Amino acid sequence: MTEKEKMLAGEVYSATDPELLSELNEVKDAIHRYNALLPSQRRERLNRIE
Repeated sequence: MTEKEKMLAGEVYSATDPELLSELNEVKDAIHRYNALLPSQRRERLNRIE
């Protein structure tokens, strides 16, 4: 069972697992890009939510 599977099952898992850290960094990057959009970029903000 992978650390991600353990996490999703509510079991004890290692948060320093390379797969989980990679996914965490991808999400952080996406959030950063979203937050960097200007208020006038409303269309781009809405498109990223969908």
